[in-house]
Amino acid sequence: MNKLDLKDYLYNLYGVQALHIRSYIIHGKVRRHRQTNRLVRASQQKKMTIEMKPGDNFVWPEVPAEVEEKKNSAQNEAVKMEREEQKENRSEQGQYLGNTAEKEKKGLREKARALLEGKVKWRPGWEESGTRMLPLEGEARSSASV
Repeated sequence: MNKLDLKDYLYNLYGVQALHIRSYIIHGKVRRHRQTNRLVRASQQKKMTIEMKPGDNFVWPEVPAEVEEKKNSAQNEAVKMEREEQKENRSEQGQYLGNTAEKEKKGLREKARALLEGKVKWRPGWEESGTRMLPLEGEARSSASV
């Protein structure tokens, strides 16, 4: 929007005659982008101030009730949808994590009982999993030379 557009808009919509209009641009702050570490400038804003005829008073009109209701209902719906999505995500994550955690707890309890009762002999984890641990090269040479 330029000065002429603003002058025409105010006159036709509100009946206000602007004598003089000043416009200026407020530049956005320069910051570093988190991921790319490049300098990025925020968007700029254009502001305009007007000088009115003496005796003209401008009062902002009331916002129609319909517009307010629409705005509030749209915001409420968006908030409700976001909360529902968060609940669903939490429940899905909780079920997934809860089930696996419970299974792991149960398995560890059974293993601990078996060890305490002496039914199973304790073995290191790498032996239990069936992986074979090979000695390091230096260890093999030193044991062979002894």
